[in-house]
Amino acid sequence: MILVDFERGPCLRRNAARASFATAMKLRSAPRLAGLIAIALLGACTCHTETAASKAAAKADPGKAPTKVAPTKADPPTKADAPNPDAPNPDAPKPAGDAADPLGERFVDPLWFRKEMLGADAKAMDVSRSGRNEQGLFSSQILFELPAGTTPEQCADKLEAKVKPDVANLLRAADEKAPGRLKLTGDTDRYRVTMMCGEAKGVMRAYVGYEWLN
Repeated sequence: MILVDFERGPCLRRNAARASFATAMKLRSAPRLAGLIAIALLGACTCHTETAASKAAAKADPGKAPTKVAPTKADPPTKADAPNPDAPNPDAPKPAGDAADPLGERFVDPLWFRKEMLGADAKAMDVSRSGRNEQGLFSSQILFELPAGTTPEQCADKLEAKVKPDVANLLRAADEKAPGRLKLTGDTDRYRVTMMCGEAKGVMRAYVGYEWLN
């Protein structure tokens, strides 16, 4: 014989119905719950990625904003240097005689042109030479101071005695520009001579000079 508990029967039926309803609700909410979980996971990944990138930037340059590098500009092309008109021209012809006389022996001073040419009493104050001209020629000069009491005529006599053997056409004349001063001039086939005797600042002086003609 099967006994039925009429008092507990309705309760059992109500409990079974509630279990079925809970199961149905779980089955219906499963897709929605899965979607919510996926969204939460995506948000967590995004936040983690942004945080890692921020930390990397802070380590690379802490406390500073990233600097921008300005683009470099190429240097402008340089212009070729203009030729210097004062520079010597290597192709220009050399003065006549340089190739034939590389040591300059043809420009040796005449034998009379010496600091001792007026004797031991005369003092050579200055000896000089000019620069070469376009033909490679130049001039040479000596300024003497003569002993006190020497007259212009005595000075000229000494100069003539030294120079005239080599310069036959040597002439003596009064200097028109300076009264009391004597001037001696002459030339050879190689050089021209100019000499003067006169007083300057109370001292008798003699100027002796010559210039090459070729």
